[in-house]
Amino acid sequence: MERTRVLLINGSQQDERTGRMIALAQELLEADGLEIDILDPAVHLSADVYEKWLFAHAVMIIAPAGASVVALHVKPPIDRLTAAGYTAHFAERAYGVVVHGKDGAIDGTRHLLTLWLDGMGMVDSDSFAALDRHLGYHEADTCEQAFDGEADCQEEVRNVARAVRNAVTELRAGRLSPPERRARAA
Repeated sequence: MERTRVLLINGSQQDERTGRMIALAQELLEADGLEIDILDPAVHLSADVYEKWLFAHAVMIIAPAGASVVALHVKPPIDRLTAAGYTAHFAERAYGVVVHGKDGAIDGTRHLLTLWLDGMGMVDSDSFAALDRHLGYHEADTCEQAFDGEADCQEEVRNVARAVRNAVTELRAGRLSPPERRARAA
């Protein structure tokens, strides 16, 4: 069996916290032997974006709060893949989501992302796989200080990565099935 491939999606063009969270997830997943692709929508060409999505066994999106950020950087490839008929392809794929930012916007952004991914037939990794957190945006002088001072948040990002790892491992071993298949079997 080929190595399990996880696509980490940086849902921001310039947010340093998002990049630091991507690095945490990458470090944990690579240490567990998974192959990691990183997608930075602001950098990758469109053909590369779709190839990365299609070859991934799991996807983890990390993005700052705000529907406009997600709509500009994350949603277009999802729409394109869905319109091209790839929805069935994603039914065997796990996902996790981390949204960080101001309290008022994080829940709505996380909800939008999970709704889109569920709509593609992807499998949420479990209750640990959808995280939204307010980070000390105004308390520290730099974003590095804010995120570095948030040990609990760093561990929660790792927990999302662990949940994705566990779910994709179970899916690929046939011990976990997509929700619609579980419903039909019951």
